Amino acid sequence: MAGLAVHAAGGPPWTAWAEGLRGSIVPRLVADGPGLLRLSAEHVRFAEGDDVLATALGVLALQAPYRYAVPEPGR
Repeated sequence: MAGLAVHAAGGPPWTAWAEGLRGSIVPRLVADGPGLLRLSAEHVRFAEGDDVLATALGVLALQAPYRYAVPEPGR
């Protein structure tokens, strides 16, 4: 939810947020074969050994700028 709020605000705060998020998740992705990546649960708070959950949360977080359209104020 915090990511969506910053996305709605836009501008330099959103750019800094998105670049920081991408910079913290993408380097932690582990190759799991040709074309396969995963995010280890050790890098995600409360994932508790569940790499599938960790990967899903990472992918969902990285989709915020592309998946959610924020309505313009007054619409």
